[in-house]
Amino acid sequence: MRFVVHGYLFAVLLTVAWGGAAVADELKIPGGCVAADSAKPGPAGYADRVIHEKTGIELILMPAGTFTIGTDDPNASSSPKPARQVTVTRPFYIGKTEVTNGQYRRFMEARPDYDGEADVDPAYDLYLRHMRSKSVMSDADEYPVVYVSWHNAKAFCQWAGLALPGEAQWEYACRAGTTTKFSFGDDLADIPKYAWVDMAADHHTHPVATKLPNPWGLYDVHGNVWEWCADDYIYGYEDTPADESIRRDPHSQTKPLRGGSWSTGPCRSLERTPAWFYSTALGSVSRLNIAPGNAWYDRGFRVILPLSSVSALPIAAAAPTPTPQPTAWTAGMPPPAGILVGQYTFEEGSGEKVVDSSGRNNHGKNKGARYVELGPDKGFALNFDSMDASVDFGNGPDFDLRSHLTIEMWVRPERLPEVHEIGVVGKGFNSYLLSFTSHVWFYIDGGSNHCGAEHGLEQWHHVVAVYDRQNMNFYLDGKLVDQRPMVHPVAQGGNFFFRPPLPSDGEIEKPWSFMLDDVRIYSRALSTKEVDRHYQEQAASKL
Repeated sequence: MRFVVHGYLFAVLLTVAWGGAAVADELKIPGGCVAADSAKPGPAGYADRVIHEKTGIELILMPAGTFTIGTDDPNASSSPKPARQVTVTRPFYIGKTEVTNGQYRRFMEARPDYDGEADVDPAYDLYLRHMRSKSVMSDADEYPVVYVSWHNAKAFCQWAGLALPGEAQWEYACRAGTTTKFSFGDDLADIPKYAWVDMAADHHTHPVATKLPNPWGLYDVHGNVWEWCADDYIYGYEDTPADESIRRDPHSQTKPLRGGSWSTGPCRSLERTPAWFYSTALGSVSRLNIAPGNAWYDRGFRVILPLSSVSALPIAAAAPTPTPQPTAWTAGMPPPAGILVGQYTFEEGSGEKVVDSSGRNNHGKNKGARYVELGPDKGFALNFDSMDASVDFGNGPDFDLRSHLTIEMWVRPERLPEVHEIGVVGKGFNSYLLSFTSHVWFYIDGGSNHCGAEHGLEQWHHVVAVYDRQNMNFYLDGKLVDQRPMVHPVAQGGNFFFRPPLPSDGEIEKPWSFMLDDVRIYSRALSTKEVDRHYQEQAASKL
């Protein structure tokens, strides 16, 4: 990977000529700032460290340069793929730490007219909850501020004359010239030295700058709190700009967060930590996307101060794109977009092979389920009515969906037991599962993490279960009917099944049956708008 930094030669010459001393009067200082103690000349003659007077935030100067955003690692989740060369054309200042409670409190005191709760989803009472004695998160000045939505963070920046970093600026500053999975290298054993995460974080935030910094002097770029970025969330980097421009998509429903938090971390046994971990939870490329009005206990932000008056560096010529090598995922198939990883319409109408029409060759083996013709021009569905009826897809890599997950299907319950549940789709209770009795249920990693809704018998329902590593969202017939917070990753589980066995199956005596049709599995979280559109497009053929 290529990485080029410009602009330090003049600073080096000054240091040599003056014996290492830097006179504050010789430094350029951006408006609203003063030079930090022992500041030195940096790119374009600006002080390498300044204090923003209005907020008290220490800002560190990042040089212009070219780097590789994202990754082509086949073990990574798809949202930070593919790798792309980006030129950060101008130097910029970025917060040495995440914005703290003390710094945010200055904004609150200066703007008593600002109703931050109006910028948070109305269904929640979460704006600065820790500052109102409603959370275990500390309100002490040196802790990172949390329970701030993207809108709350933007309001702070507008008041302060600062900005949220773009994703390219954030990752560039986080990497600090490195090309490893973390800014400190690839060794998971080093994580506790640099990041407050998971069990070591005791399930809450910690004072900023109490772990080691990255090579450019930034603290907590891994862990402590997720950090909002200015862009709209756009899946993958196929169309990312060649410079640090903010990415916009008028159809996007969410905003990106970067860097992981106290609630993310490797497995307790590092040897068992999955290969995708760094790209979804904590690494330099890790990404999360959440609605901009969502405020939560592990989300904060870091600020930047752009230097728009500095001449822009020319955009470096893109490095040649290497020829993709076949992997377990891509061999014999087009390069995946990382979205639809399985689709089952059952139009084969008979036989033992259940065909995957997504193009990923994730075909299943029918073990006793019956094909049912739905009527002229309506194709087939698959009927399940006995303990021997199931479809086994094995444990292929496409179904190891421990970063983001959507299961979408049409289901028609005919007869069901009143107490014991019938499994529908998933890998079982130790991973993820849909099941139903008088309700349709969505489980993750055991029965304590679930959501669901009532349904009717002898009618088709559009069921969508979505998991984005933060929330479980459950949709019935195009509507969001239940949502639960969920902060632990999905376990790998066993084989992927239609009608996976449940522990209580052996106790079921009452006859039961249901039909499935058009089952789709995605390796990302569908948005509410997408779910509604799918329902509207498909309902005419089912209802």
